[in-house]
Amino acid sequence: MRLQIGILLTALAACATSGQPRGELELFKMEDPAMGTLFRASFYAADAEEAASAWGAAIARVREIERAASDWDSESELRLLSARSVGEWSQLSDDLAVLLTRAQELHEMTSGAFDVTVGPYVRLWRRAHRLSELPDPERLSEASRAVGMQRLELLEDRARLLAEGMRLDLGAIAKGYALDEALKVFKERGIERALFDGGGDLLAGGPPPGLSGWVIAVRPLGGEGRGWPLELAHRAIATSGDANQFALIEGQRYSHIVDPRSGWALKGSQASAVTALDCATADALASALCVMGEDGVALLELLPEIEACYWGDGIGEYGTCATGGLRWMMAAPPEHGVTSPRLR
Repeated sequence: MRLQIGILLTALAACATSGQPRGELELFKMEDPAMGTLFRASFYAADAEEAASAWGAAIARVREIERAASDWDSESELRLLSARSVGEWSQLSDDLAVLLTRAQELHEMTSGAFDVTVGPYVRLWRRAHRLSELPDPERLSEASRAVGMQRLELLEDRARLLAEGMRLDLGAIAKGYALDEALKVFKERGIERALFDGGGDLLAGGPPPGLSGWVIAVRPLGGEGRGWPLELAHRAIATSGDANQFALIEGQRYSHIVDPRSGWALKGSQASAVTALDCATADALASALCVMGEDGVALLELLPEIEACYWGDGIGEYGTCATGGLRWMMAAPPEHGVTSPRLR
């Protein structure tokens, strides 16, 4: 699965729990490794027993999805599907069926910028980053014959691959889906006020008591770079970019993000943040926006309940471009270092 990348989102302290009267909700913070990153949650529960039980069930659900959707685990359901003979139907678990169906919808929504069949290209570029040399053009051409959503056929809860050498990669959607499912587990247990963080992708349920949302800081340059604050409640925000994952090859900066339409890794520096009602959608669209660039912001502007920001080389004075609806999500600025995105 995809490791933590690009923009870092840091949840700011919502409120303190000291001095709370007995019987009121307490703030708990828990974390566990899963899906190649660290899953964290800040949430309000009645007591430590309720908190531990809910977190245990939520992280178990995340790991269940990981077993279905991992690109790294050779025994995952996804990898076993990729290993099936060309044209052979596979019965899908509910999770994998949902993920692949949603992936098809998002592929159409982004005109091919999001494509889970990109695996053959990704393998070549992982090698290129390791060796600091460009992929062989012939191998890229060969890989192109195993890439394309038209080569993945879905029929309700069954799937088959229609080309030799295909390898599916759900790294840009599975983590967001896992966060969605983790929050569902909390809600089923009556825990509504929660903020989940999965390697930089955030999903908020209800806000902390007495507040209208969880305040987060979006840092497009990663680390201690300048940021701008957002307030999040009942929404997700996902990030993508190459602040921490890129390679310099023959004097050119190449991202770990691959354009599935061309087979080439993105050049230069770019990053994105997308907010949506669910994290699977935000996760996928954040990756697609890096591929689409500034034109992608115009596309996402047309979609309901979607707001986005793109950072890239050569975009205006600040190198940012955002949908107009981001303005209503802006929180009170921190004491220093705020750079608001340029709105379209």
